[in-house]
Amino acid sequence: MKARNKCLRCKKNFKRKSESKMFQTERYKGNLICYRQKFNEATKTWSYILWDGESYWFYWKPFCSKQCAARYAIKKFA
Repeated sequence: MKARNKCLRCKKNFKRKSESKMFQTERYKGNLICYRQKFNEATKTWSYILWDGESYWFYWKPFCSKQCAARYAIKKFA
């Protein structure tokens, strides 16, 4: 697995683009990465968060937010 992508300006990790599944009757058996798994004893259900291992949320390709993109542009081109 490759290292997580980081913002060009602030060097923070990008947020994973993941999908939450709640109140499932059985444990996850697929091929996505399951990075949070929880079993509820009272309702006998599973909850988990799935990620494909490659997708991240970002504002523009190398930046994590609009503020980082604007500050980088001001510093670079001002």
